[in-house]
Amino acid sequence: MNPEITALLAADGVVAARRHPHLARALNSCQHRGQLTRLLPGVYAYPDRAADASLRLRAITEYGNDLAVTAEWAASLSWWPDIDRPDRIGVAGPHDLKDHEGYAYEQRYIRPDLLTSASGSLLTVTALTVLDLITEIGPIAVDEALRRRATTIAVLERALRLTPGRRGNKLRRDVLEDSRDQPWSPLERDAHRRLRSSGIAGWVTNHPVRIAGVVYYLDVALPELRIALEFDGAEYHGTPEAFHGDRRRDQDLVAAGWRVARFTVKTMDRVVPVLRQLIRESRAA
Repeated sequence: MNPEITALLAADGVVAARRHPHLARALNSCQHRGQLTRLLPGVYAYPDRAADASLRLRAITEYGNDLAVTAEWAASLSWWPDIDRPDRIGVAGPHDLKDHEGYAYEQRYIRPDLLTSASGSLLTVTALTVLDLITEIGPIAVDEALRRRATTIAVLERALRLTPGRRGNKLRRDVLEDSRDQPWSPLERDAHRRLRSSGIAGWVTNHPVRIAGVVYYLDVALPELRIALEFDGAEYHGTPEAFHGDRRRDQDLVAAGWRVARFTVKTMDRVVPVLRQLIRESRAA
């Protein structure tokens, strides 16, 4: 193999013909002989390293400046590091580029103001990533982004306006409308729907309460009546640490004059009647 190619592979793991046009024919020959594998058009690596995710990400950058990482992989590189990622990296670009092993390619122009950089890769901004994920994993993409304070409903709505005519936009609009009270979990989203339908007024979401220097965010609160509703999903409250933390939190809130009611997925049908009862009792007192 050409010594220069060997040196470039040792340094970077991949070699791009566009950066080294004098090596283009040699790289193509090495690929035909099985010494190299082509990750993307004009971007090569050793065959035994083709599955390395870091190299596949680097190959996107080396290919050019108009390919962007999307969906789960974009989220994992920026605001949602523990998201489950598919084996193939989501990539979008303006060219008619066929799928390559290790990539899920979508021909699509993305406005420069909807792109950003993270971990050395060009990727969709958080808002566009969330919109893309809505059609793949549903409203939980919005819940997670809001819970992690990675974006806001206003920013998501703006990103949707900037990407008109896309397939799936009706679903995206519906999910954003359903997210107007900023749920941080599927249970909270369910609770918000029930409360909106009930006609009960005066409730707010993610309400901050400072007690002895600690700020607690209440899932749903009626601040004037000091009533708090908390929703315990297994994904966030299923560990012993979370269980005991919730108890300490409740004790602090009760000591500060709040009445706290907790609900799980099996008791969601009690949210509205319990809240009505708490309101009646608080007003009577």
